[in-house]
Amino acid sequence: MILVAFVILIVLDAVGDAVKSKPQKHLFEALHILGWLMLPVFLYQMYEWHWVLFPDFLEMIVIYSLLRYFLFDGVWNAIRRQKIAYIGSTSYYDKILSQVHPSFVLYTKLLAAMVAVALTFT
Repeated sequence: MILVAFVILIVLDAVGDAVKSKPQKHLFEALHILGWLMLPVFLYQMYEWHWVLFPDFLEMIVIYSLLRYFLFDGVWNAIRRQKIAYIGSTSYYDKILSQVHPSFVLYTKLLAAMVAVALTFT
């Protein structure tokens, strides 16, 4: 279930960043913030705070980071109608990824997704 919650949060964030229209942008950003605010309630219902042990919390951060690396750019590109493997040129992240072969970037993104799913179910 935490995997689904993280995917929803990442997709809302990517859509909010990609949408140019102000009303829609604000809507997706508000939903993203609301999702983060509701996450502790969701986790409490699901785990009754037993998940707050430090290694589990660290594992959740790793899972979220891997899923974000896998999903964010693809969703952003799809909303902006870019090529799915498009890499921008403005941020340091974009500059680093543009130095790497696109096939390798895709490979690392798929590997990140597999590791995130594996960590979720262990």
